[in-house]
Amino acid sequence: MRELKTILFLLIFVSFFVFIGCDEDEDSNPTSPSSVYPGAADQIQNMLDGSIAEFQVAGGLVGVKLVGRNDIWIGTTGKANLNFDVDIEWDDRFKIGSITKTYVATVVLQLVDADSIELDSAIQKYLPDSIAAMIPVHPDTIMTLRSVLNHTCGLINFNHTPEFQMVQQASYGSMVWTAVQLLSLTTDSLTHKPGTAWNYCNTGYVYLQLMVEHLTGNSLKHELDTRVFGPVGLPATEYCELENPPDIVNGYMDFDRNGVLDIWNDATAVSPTVAMAAGAMVSNAPDMLKWLDALIDGDLLSAATQVERLKTVPVAPGAPLAFGLGIVDENPTPGDNQPVLGHIGGIDGFSASLFKDKLGNNIVVLVNSSAPVASLIPARAFGNPADEILMRTIEILAGTKPTSVQSGQSMDFNSVKAYYQGCQTH
Repeated sequence: MRELKTILFLLIFVSFFVFIGCDEDEDSNPTSPSSVYPGAADQIQNMLDGSIAEFQVAGGLVGVKLVGRNDIWIGTTGKANLNFDVDIEWDDRFKIGSITKTYVATVVLQLVDADSIELDSAIQKYLPDSIAAMIPVHPDTIMTLRSVLNHTCGLINFNHTPEFQMVQQASYGSMVWTAVQLLSLTTDSLTHKPGTAWNYCNTGYVYLQLMVEHLTGNSLKHELDTRVFGPVGLPATEYCELENPPDIVNGYMDFDRNGVLDIWNDATAVSPTVAMAAGAMVSNAPDMLKWLDALIDGDLLSAATQVERLKTVPVAPGAPLAFGLGIVDENPTPGDNQPVLGHIGGIDGFSASLFKDKLGNNIVVLVNSSAPVASLIPARAFGNPADEILMRTIEILAGTKPTSVQSGQSMDFNSVKAYYQGCQTH
């Protein structure tokens, strides 16, 4: 089966990847260590094996595309289905949570390029009247599209409301939400004056979804298919509306909070409506490594709009995190001006991390579990196993020893933690 998938991969992606620096008869399977710096593949694989066991999660993978090369390497470990002992494979599809925002923000910014919207205009201007009326109004300022995209809008995060969490816990995530139901949880007040502070907010991206659909007359799924997935060439990437695709790996979490993954009541079937435009996509490692180049290079935007995308605001004073328009600079070394650009994601039973490191390497990590014991994840990753594995991969490729943002650095950890927790839709 693995050999058959390799053949299919080469047929589908031959126009995407040119394997350079390899002998003609060399194995071109992306799991081959020949695609990575000598010795790095073994180090990353060993680290991945150890991390999955350390964090007590089901399985996962690391994908790497080195700077200056077009071939990729993917290492896998663990199980795609614990009940039936199915191994993770390199081309498996996972839920990717908040990494969805990088694609959705691209569609919004394309509407900026088309002069359909303006970043510094009020979002209410572009919504149906009934939806616009749901947004709390601050007496002294407007809520701009820019502030919604970079999470300085002040909207309450719907998935942190007691009402949302109670329903999700009671239904084991099976509740099918409408956009209006989600937004109605956040209409009472704002967390701060729009544009004056940062607070991660999934709610704003649901408003962006309704805005895109209102302005284009099409579903967000249609706009993503035609504006992003098709032009970039992402055949394994999909926006999910009401149902999850049948071919994704199983996802696991600790529903009853006893410190152990629930195997027979897994999280795979949690409705994509718990996230919508904030996190309802699935993809695989090859697609995501390719998307990262298009995202950071601005392939689908004008040069001027890409500059706007990459303008960032810090999540907190002194924090090694800054947020642009649907993109984050997660530089683990404060004071070093080289960006580490991408996004993390988490949705019930899955965690993901996608970044280009300071050397220019593309790295993706996909894990089919939420951490059953948060304390097992080092503090710098704030409970996201995929992001910790990504940081360890960066350290291996850079030839550096593991570091932690806990030591000798001054920052507001509560604000940084809010970012990571905000990316989850538990």
